[in-house]
Amino acid sequence: MEQLLFLFSGSILTGIGFWLYWYLIKREHFARFRTASVERRLECHQRAFALTYDIQKAASKDKHENVFNKCHQWWSENNFYLEPRSRKAFQECYWQLLLFRKDTQEEQVLEKRLNFANSVIPLTRKTVSEEIGVPYLDEQVENGN
Repeated sequence: MEQLLFLFSGSILTGIGFWLYWYLIKREHFARFRTASVERRLECHQRAFALTYDIQKAASKDKHENVFNKCHQWWSENNFYLEPRSRKAFQECYWQLLLFRKDTQEEQVLEKRLNFANSVIPLTRKTVSEEIGVPYLDEQVENGN
């Protein structure tokens, strides 16, 4: 009877040992994954922020199709790393490049470009930077205006 009890206790201790080992390995793996995903998220937010400058330049010219394609390609490959509000703001921002088609009348294009430069772009930059935890400095504040 004692041998059976000893065997049973040894089995339980071995099982606990294996479970504890598995748990610690899993936890370490998750911690490494989490660290990597935080770095990747920061990198993607920085890239989205940088792409807003390309979008702004493209909106002031008639050659916006290449920038739209570049942004759309990047967004489709990286959007899951962006926070929800940043994801939505960036997508809406680059999709608005389509408003500047050549078939639109010049008055409407100028008005849309002005609205785009003064509201959409800064709002997108603010959203992207704030969601990753970096305070946004408006360009007017940076330039001392």
